[in-house]
Amino acid sequence: MKYRIEQRDEMEFAGLVLRTTSTGGVNLKVIPQFWVDKHKDGSVAKLAQFCGPMGMLGICYDYKPEDNSFAYAIAVERGIKSLKDFPQGCQLIKVPAATYAVFECRGPMPQAIQDLWKQIYTDWFPASEYEHAGTPDFEVYPDQDDPAITENSPNYRSEVWIPIKKKAKG
Repeated sequence: MKYRIEQRDEMEFAGLVLRTTSTGGVNLKVIPQFWVDKHKDGSVAKLAQFCGPMGMLGICYDYKPEDNSFAYAIAVERGIKSLKDFPQGCQLIKVPAATYAVFECRGPMPQAIQDLWKQIYTDWFPASEYEHAGTPDFEVYPDQDDPAITENSPNYRSEVWIPIKKKAKG
């Protein structure tokens, strides 16, 4: 798996939010459908007008272990804009400063990124010296190197950013 370690200060995003659960793989169905629905109603295009250097993002946050639920936002960096400048319904998402393992993903969406998430948790975390730091993690969908590359392309590039901390020795 191709990855790098990156330190980031606190970040703020504006995004459209869906609450889902990982129980029974529900999130693997409803999140891609959320993207489809938000593309169809024009929300993603409106939000994309505000893209910062990172591009479009999918942010997972506000985890509730008692029911395996979490919030998922289709988001962009807030920058200097006020929340009221963004499309109606956008919420502010603050992500604290963290150290991230940033994994490169190549392939058609959503399968490539879902496969990468699985590989990170089944292969990388158990073999690494790190564990999840418990703060929001996210997917980054940057502008592609070639505008002809679409999300269905085997060359589509994205990233998974996971906040990490060293495993406790024990």
